[in-house]
Amino acid sequence: MLADLIGSVTSGNPPPAALGIASMAETGVPLDSSDQPLGGWIGWDGAHARAQAASLDAELSGDMVFALTGTRLSPKAPLAVWRWLAATDPERWQRLLRWAGVADLAGLALTGTLVTDHSLAGRTAAYRLDGASTGATNFDQDLLSAVGLRPDQLPTVSTPAERLTPGSRPEWSDRGLPAGTPVVVAGHDHAVGAWAAGVRNGGQVADSLGTAEAVYTVLPSASTLVPEQVREQGMSVVTTLEGATALLAGHPSAGAMVRWWLQNRTPFWTAEELAAAASEAKPSPGAFITPYPHGRQSPSPDPAARVTIHGLDPTDGDPERARALFEGLALQAAWMVRVQGELAGQPARSVVALGGPAASNQVWMHAKARQLPSLRHAVSVREPVAAGAALFALHTIGAASGALPMRDLPPAEPTDPGSLPRFIAAATKTTEKESA
Repeated sequence: MLADLIGSVTSGNPPPAALGIASMAETGVPLDSSDQPLGGWIGWDGAHARAQAASLDAELSGDMVFALTGTRLSPKAPLAVWRWLAATDPERWQRLLRWAGVADLAGLALTGTLVTDHSLAGRTAAYRLDGASTGATNFDQDLLSAVGLRPDQLPTVSTPAERLTPGSRPEWSDRGLPAGTPVVVAGHDHAVGAWAAGVRNGGQVADSLGTAEAVYTVLPSASTLVPEQVREQGMSVVTTLEGATALLAGHPSAGAMVRWWLQNRTPFWTAEELAAAASEAKPSPGAFITPYPHGRQSPSPDPAARVTIHGLDPTDGDPERARALFEGLALQAAWMVRVQGELAGQPARSVVALGGPAASNQVWMHAKARQLPSLRHAVSVREPVAAGAALFALHTIGAASGALPMRDLPPAEPTDPGSLPRFIAAATKTTEKESA
């Protein structure tokens, strides 16, 4: 599959100057003594390790782990997944010699070297936050020993101070990738997308839209975070590709919420038809839908949060509900941006949107612009993470340093200043049941 992908990109084109790889963070696979995968991927969204995350949280102190790593001990954290794998598939676990994430495995296939990036390592709950700034290339030994691993069983970590660019293997030459072409594991998809969108300085925010949504705020250098407050909001402390501190908030049901709505409420529509209907619906001030088919990750985490409809009349139809759906998604993002600004001690200076919906879904972007006055630009590239990984690879070898192309968003329409407080009040009610 990787060979076909490389061939499809290089066919008919000049040889690449460098190759960049980015991926989601938590998905990975154990490797055997020949560096061959043992079974299939263990996905970030499987939630296999709930019991193991809870036990590690008690044993190690979740507060202590968060202070060290900036990452919560959630079921998707590889530290918890490794304990789950040892408990549920001991034969596979005993054969594990090394562990590779998605980007790491692609890099290994291309170069023969198992390397990851600090922004990916930081999502494991086993890599110290100070690793990126101090140049540490090993994971925390004490945290790994709690699940029966050693640092040498994980990839070498590339840091901002020392970017590793292994050359491609000779066998890739017949696929159009000359031997020795620099191969860079650029990093975590959200971090790469943010960097590529030009979000690199304090007070800048990236709103990354896909199946999930991530709000990524680069902190001013003078910011002083209180780790317990960040953790309580279900967010993470991360390090940007260039070594600055940032906040990361996730909402697992952005595009996934649209898909859920199509499957459960308007199965006769496509996503494009849903957006078109929403854009034609009459305005309904104060109407929104809380976008939580499977709970809320942040802010104010609540696994019991559900989809609820607010501010619509019984006579309103599917188009009005579709508009309320995108309003709710926009308000959820505005809430994440506001809380990150409060944690950072400075409101967002500018927000840039990126991802497939940012490039194509006008009604969603107009709703966002109303709720986020600091949102003025959207990346016009439909695959900003892939393009951003390529751009960062060129940056690493000193061949480029700019940002991806942008489009200006239309001036924001006036919005009711009470809309976000009403949304937060509705979203945090603990007795709500699904009413959609």
